[in-house]
Formats: sequence, structure tokens, C-alpha cells
Amino acid sequence: MYKALAASAIQGADSKKVLIIGGVVVLSGVLLYLGIVNPLLKFLQIKDTREEKKGDKDEGKLSESQVLSPQLYRDNQELASISSAKASRLATQLYEGRGFWSDDEAMGVGAITSAGSKINISYIANQFNILYSKSMEGYMDYLESEDWTQIRDYIRTIKKA
Repeated sequence: MYKALAASAIQGADSKKVLIIGGVVVLSGVLLYLGIVNPLLKFLQIKDTREEKKGDKDEGKLSESQVLSPQLYRDNQELASISSAKASRLATQLYEGRGFWSDDEAMGVGAITSAGSKINISYIANQFNILYSKSMEGYMDYLESEDWTQIRDYIRTIKKA
């Protein structure tokens, strides 16, 4: 039907008809997609819903500061997969990486990269705060820029829990 109308409009060289018919075809396609195809894809779980997309983006946006603070752990304690003893041991390892005359940056980086998840890193920060009454992230200022690059890369690649 649309082909015949389009062909007759082109033959008659009536540009107004061509524009109107083209607009109707485009509008019909948009309405068909939005009204039928898109909801069907979401219903069949082929396409993510808006909420699923937002959840994926939010997890990706967990900032370095959130991961290196106790709050993420405190909000998700049930998702921690290391013991309190291991979190305390890694917090102590990070603390002892800072020396009086020289620092052992590998100890600090190793404590973070041994955690296994973002929530576990936050758990270590929680234990650090309990043991030393200090912010773990603030205490880590003894690390060099390449150490921070390694930590940031690790945080980007691991899962939340």
C-alpha cells in the first residue's frame, strides 16, 4: 500500500505528497517499535529494562573513594566474602607498609589486591578504621602514583561482591 502511494507520488512529482507519505511511513515505524517491538523485547528479557541498565551503570560507577571507605561494607555486610581475621590482617599489612624511614608500597598494594571484591576492600577499610582510628584512604598517601594506578586498575576489574 505504501509502495504504491510512494510510487504514484514520485511519478506525479508532487513533492508535498512524497513528504507526507514519507513522514507517515517514518512515524508508523517509530510507533510500531515503541508500542509493540520494544515492550515485547523487554517482556521476553531480550532487552534490559531501564532499571536494569541503571543498576549496571551504578555498579560501574562505584568510585575509588567509596570502595576505600568502610561505608560500602557497612551497607552490604552480608556480601563480604572474607573473614574478620583476614580483613584485620590485611588492614595491619597495609598499616605496616608505611615505615619510619622507608615505605614498603608492595605491602599496601598487596593488601588491597588480595581482597577479591570491592566490598572486601571496604571491609578492610572498616577494620583499619577500628584498629587504628584512621581513614585507610588517607593513610595510603605513602603510596606512589604507579601504586595508585595499580590499585585503580584492580578496583575497576573486580566485582562488587
